[in-house]
Amino acid sequence: MNRRHCALLAPRIQPPSTRFAGYPYLLSGSFMTESQLHDLMGRALAAARRAGARDEVPIGAALRLPDGRIFTAGNRVMGRRDPTAHAEIELTRRVIRALGGIRLPAGAVLAVTVEPCLMCLAALTHARVAAVHYGCPEPKWGSASRFAPLLEQAAFNHRFPIRGGLRAEEAAGLLKNYFKAKRAR
Repeated sequence: MNRRHCALLAPRIQPPSTRFAGYPYLLSGSFMTESQLHDLMGRALAAARRAGARDEVPIGAALRLPDGRIFTAGNRVMGRRDPTAHAEIELTRRVIRALGGIRLPAGAVLAVTVEPCLMCLAALTHARVAAVHYGCPEPKWGSASRFAPLLEQAAFNHRFPIRGGLRAEEAAGLLKNYFKAKRAR
């Protein structure tokens, strides 16, 4: 294969400024106001607290559908003995089953307390989430910041904005307290 063929097969990455030019409503906040996003993250934090009470890592997610309905879920990895039972996956499965489809409805916005891992990011891409807002970064497994350029490739037929830092201190506090208590036992 010559150099020309390689250049044709190489993915073309769009710069972030033009990536969502067709979706300004998601970036400008007119689809969901900052207040609505703050409240949605509050629901995710509540789900994280419930997960922590079940002795799961306190990570929670909340999904708002375009019609205003909100669904929540927390981690269930230990309880289900399933390494894929992350909050985002549990929530996506629950909503898709409840609606009887195979994907999320157009315009579904997710808030999750911790930066999604690569598995969750891939699942959210397949489920066609409209936007992801997360609380605190996850330095070990968090993939939103690391793999954002990968998700921007033209090869993906579904792309969505990812924003971090929403109520980050509260989300990080839940994790710190959980692991501090675990170490004390």
